Amino acid sequence: LNQIMLEQGFVKNRELSLCKKDGAMIIASISTVAVKDENGNVKYFDGIIEEITERKRAEQDLKESEEKFRILAENIPGVIYLSLNDEMKTLVYLNDEVKKLTGYSKEEFMRNDITFSDLYHPDDKADIHSVKDNSLKQKSAFHLVYRIKDKYGKQHWIEEYGIGVLRENNAILLEGFMIDITSRKKVEMALIENEEKFRELFNNMSSGVAVYEAHDNGNDFVFKDINKTSEMIEKVSRNEIIGKSVLDVFPSIKEFGLFEVFQKVWKTGNPEHHPVSFYQDEKIAGWRENYVYKLPSGEIVAVYDDITRRKQAEEQVKKNLEEKEVLLQEIHHRVKNNMQVVSSLLRMQSRYFKDEFDKKLILDSRNRVNSMALIHESLYQSKDLSQIDFEYYIKNLIGHLISTFGSKAEHIKYKQNINKIFLNINKAIPCGLIVNELISNSIKYAFPDGKEGEISINMELKDNEYTLFVFDNGVGLPEEVDFLKPESLGLQLISALTKQLHGTVDLERKNGTYYTIRFKKEFTG
Repeated sequence: LNQIMLEQGFVKNRELSLCKKDGAMIIASISTVAVKDENGNVKYFDGIIEEITERKRAEQDLKESEEKFRILAENIPGVIYLSLNDEMKTLVYLNDEVKKLTGYSKEEFMRNDITFSDLYHPDDKADIHSVKDNSLKQKSAFHLVYRIKDKYGKQHWIEEYGIGVLRENNAILLEGFMIDITSRKKVEMALIENEEKFRELFNNMSSGVAVYEAHDNGNDFVFKDINKTSEMIEKVSRNEIIGKSVLDVFPSIKEFGLFEVFQKVWKTGNPEHHPVSFYQDEKIAGWRENYVYKLPSGEIVAVYDDITRRKQAEEQVKKNLEEKEVLLQEIHHRVKNNMQVVSSLLRMQSRYFKDEFDKKLILDSRNRVNSMALIHESLYQSKDLSQIDFEYYIKNLIGHLISTFGSKAEHIKYKQNINKIFLNINKAIPCGLIVNELISNSIKYAFPDGKEGEISINMELKDNEYTLFVFDNGVGLPEEVDFLKPESLGLQLISALTKQLHGTVDLERKNGTYYTIRFKKEFTG
């Protein structure tokens, strides 16, 4: 240092490391100048020594801070900038991330070959400039979301945070941070689109839909949303009930039973069906059917239908059916009575016949009329007017024939096995007439001279086909009688009635007479 001072005659702001008396090291700045005599010889040095230890530390800290900022700025996934408050918004600082975002280099921006304003979407440009100008004016923070078009024509969504700042020289600068949110924006737009589709579906569902949020640990449920169908069903406005308790909007919901279902679904997470029930309060009344679910978010959803009109229609149909059943019962009753009148007339008429053959003809006709009257009596007494319990009918028919034939029928045993066979009237009448003819023939001809015997009537349904068996163990049908070409009215009736059933009839003459009649169940007329 002495050598430099002698050679140069001065030293300016020379930094030195000095050791203090206590041994501590400090940094000092020395500035000195040589004072010379008339001959130019240095007489002494005049100078200033200043300790700059704290300043040097501050400078080192600043340098380290700037280095950290540089590393952060160059590695952060976004654009950091600092610009002047001039017309071009000339950039003072810009990190390298700008090329990834825009396709243009940092140098192109710094030279103003390209500006951010050149990249703004035309529809967003005015708003961006307005917000940034206001930030500079007010020296306040701002937040923007807008679109830019990069060097290659690709559109990006940008989110930018910035602030107008005042520097030491009273210069106002704009500093900010920009990130590319294109991917996030696409997701948001997709969600918005899905939300719109859901809302469209939600509001156009034919069923009512209501969304509830549980409060007070499931002791109350508050409306979060309802669709348009719910508004129409319940005669309420969505805006009026959102945020209100379901107990206030529907005060009878506990008596209705739905509130308990809400609590159960909220606790268990399992969906529940609340069956068709009648709801009524001071404002509304109607039949409702509810299906209740719990969403992953915890809300309760009730999807329901107003089936009041359907229930009213069902009640009307039920009423009409009851009226028709009463009418049909009355018709069957009157038909039965008229047939009994015809039977009584035939019985009275038979008294005037002296010929036994003529009397038998009248008796056969009476039995046929009575067999049909029994059908109508069974329908009249039945709860189901569409079908007849054929076992019950045959039991009554046998009783009637025993009463008609008197002693001639009393020594015969009657067996029947017709378990759970039900026939409609179109099958019951021809079937009943066939059984009447077969039993009557057996009583009259199978057991002459008071011979004891047995008549069996069995019927079964198998593979959609009815099979009727009528058997007697009497003397049997004479061989000379051609069953396929019968001359008697009774056998002709059996053949004709079997055809009416679209069925078949078979005859066996072994150990008596054995008739087998078969016909399909689905035949209706």
